[in-house]
Amino acid sequence: MSFLLRFKNFLLLGTYLIPAIAFATQEAPQTFTFDGRAFSNTTATTPLLDNISFRVQILNQAQDCILYEEQQSLSTATTDGYFTIQVGSVVGAPKRSALDSAHPMSVVFSNTSGSISGKLVSNGAACSYSPIAANVRYLRLLMTPSDNVTRTISPNMALDSVPLALVAERAETLQGFYPTDFLNINNSTAVLTQANAENIFSSTNYSRLTSLLSVPPANYVQTGANGSAALPVVNGNPSSGLTAGQIWYDSGSNVLKYYDGSVKTLGISGGTSGISSLTAATSTDSIDNTNYAQTWNWSTATTQNSMSLTANALTTGTILSVTSSDASLNSTNGLLYVANTGASTTGTVARIQSNSTAGSGLTVLANGSVGIGTTTPAGILDVRGGTAAAATNGSDINIIGQSGGTGATGGGSIFLFPGTKGSTGSTDGHVFLGGDPRGFGVGALVIVRGTSAGGWPFAVMPYGNSGYSQVWTSSNGSYEASVDYAGNANFPIMTSPNVYGSGSASSNLTIDSTSHATKGNIFLAPSGGSVGIGTTSATGTKLHVVDGTYSEPMAIFESACSACGVGPMVYNNATQAGSSAIINFGTGGAGTPQWSGSFGAYRVNNNVDSGFIFTAAQNGNPIERMRIDGSGNVGIGASAPTAKLEIQGQVRTTGAGGAAQINASAAVDWNNGNAQSMSVACTSTTFTNMLDGGTYILAVTETGTTTCTFSQAGLTFYFNPANGNRTSGQRSVYTFQRIGTDVYVSWISGFQ
Repeated sequence: MSFLLRFKNFLLLGTYLIPAIAFATQEAPQTFTFDGRAFSNTTATTPLLDNISFRVQILNQAQDCILYEEQQSLSTATTDGYFTIQVGSVVGAPKRSALDSAHPMSVVFSNTSGSISGKLVSNGAACSYSPIAANVRYLRLLMTPSDNVTRTISPNMALDSVPLALVAERAETLQGFYPTDFLNINNSTAVLTQANAENIFSSTNYSRLTSLLSVPPANYVQTGANGSAALPVVNGNPSSGLTAGQIWYDSGSNVLKYYDGSVKTLGISGGTSGISSLTAATSTDSIDNTNYAQTWNWSTATTQNSMSLTANALTTGTILSVTSSDASLNSTNGLLYVANTGASTTGTVARIQSNSTAGSGLTVLANGSVGIGTTTPAGILDVRGGTAAAATNGSDINIIGQSGGTGATGGGSIFLFPGTKGSTGSTDGHVFLGGDPRGFGVGALVIVRGTSAGGWPFAVMPYGNSGYSQVWTSSNGSYEASVDYAGNANFPIMTSPNVYGSGSASSNLTIDSTSHATKGNIFLAPSGGSVGIGTTSATGTKLHVVDGTYSEPMAIFESACSACGVGPMVYNNATQAGSSAIINFGTGGAGTPQWSGSFGAYRVNNNVDSGFIFTAAQNGNPIERMRIDGSGNVGIGASAPTAKLEIQGQVRTTGAGGAAQINASAAVDWNNGNAQSMSVACTSTTFTNMLDGGTYILAVTETGTTTCTFSQAGLTFYFNPANGNRTSGQRSVYTFQRIGTDVYVSWISGFQ
């Protein structure tokens, strides 16, 4: 069938037009009327009377990019083939169709909108169009009557500019000038707004602006190219007109001056002059004052950075040098006197820091404590070496007595005296080397290996007539010998010991209760604590076993004998209902183990009824997953099963791939799941592994009409309704229930 479109009115723009343009959410539609008549033959003699889907497209100048598309459905059955279409809509209108790019109609017809996005006529891919002045648009019409065959009306129709054209709602040029040729006011957030422009040129501000522009730039203080600012230069003082707050550079005396009612040099305001005791030297950087002492007073402020000497570029020499050639210095305060003469005992009096690391020098606190290598000394004198950089050995701290001079008979000694207990105390001080094990009742001198109190290599502890002395070694962690004041020896007692075997490779360590034939018991931590095997940091459990090689950390065997028991047991002595013997499992490593699951037996009542439960973690919480009770019932998700198998939730069977099995042949193996489908003809389908008591579903997606037949060795199939032909073009579903050697089949055809 051929189609011919005869246009009733070729004036496409202006036949019907809503000229209002809105650019907000309540945008008014911008449309024009398109009239025509459709014929069903090429000679235009037989009108087309049908339901027609019209797709209207507006194209760019080159007719290859769709800028707008809409779709409407009209009936010409009662109009003798005539139709009227309102073309145009607001953004988001329902009649806009798939190839529309969501532009307002004013943008579609604008020649000043910059780049306009669209869709290619050829394949619907993205395109862009940059219009210029005098460009026209083209209308393309596609018609699809009830036979669903789309006809494109050719040729496309040019939409020329007319007085009521859509883009005539605003002037695109003003006497040939475009908006970019004018100064634009930004009425949103920019500085150049109408209000700001009017404010600058108000009667008050305009006079100020002209006043500023009338003064030569040289009369203002300006920042130079090097970042400095040049002050006004006067030889001496200004001759007249001085007002408080003025400042200038006196080129005659090379000083800065200011005026606060009288002329002063720049410095501390007061009196008739500023800092007159500081005189710039002509040859060296020094403060020269031969007349009187210099005192700087900051007593009126609670927070001050009183004086700062900075020399960031210094590579040789010193920042501050205090020297004197006098042979008889003041013996009271010394050459450099830094003192806190107030009553405060908190804070820092002085700090000499050797580098950028805090505490890398000398610190003197107001309480009299001195720290070397620390800013928080813990005693009267606290010397710390700190920590060396990575891969760097630590530096030594040396305390060396004075060597004797030539002809002397001895060198100087080093004395360490602990403090005495005082008149009401009970313990004298101690001298510790290598650690601080206070609290263990140690003596006057204690030598500690590292910082662990359990590693004392040597200690002498005299306690007078009521105590005893001990000699400790690190070989076994206990004192090697103990003798009281009367000469009686004591037995060793171990506190935090380390026990090792012999020094040879692969040597064994045997712990036995006794060497006698009749053995006693071995008790490990009987009064509390944990026992660690393969670890030195037990996690609070009674026994913590770690194997760093990731093999089996623990194995339990029984001797091979005919009278052996039932094997290893996890046992709970409790007999009341609810007690259990559970084995827990965890993951996450020895440092931060996380509980993952458990299984074990539980007691139902005070008799011997029991069961078995399996638990797993969800979001860190224990959830029971499966239970086997004493009667043999199994519950999955059910904590009190009432049948041999009770499942709370869905039961799903799938093939090996994790989804329902789809068979491409007429052979079905029910081991692949109880619900399967078959995509081939089912005229001679064979089954395997259909079990007694099982229920099965087979969906036949092949849409022929032949009768499906099924067989499995030793089984007889019975159908309801009677087996027969299937519905053409539609799918069928068969349900099988095997009871003994009989299989009962119900089936439905007609799924589509």
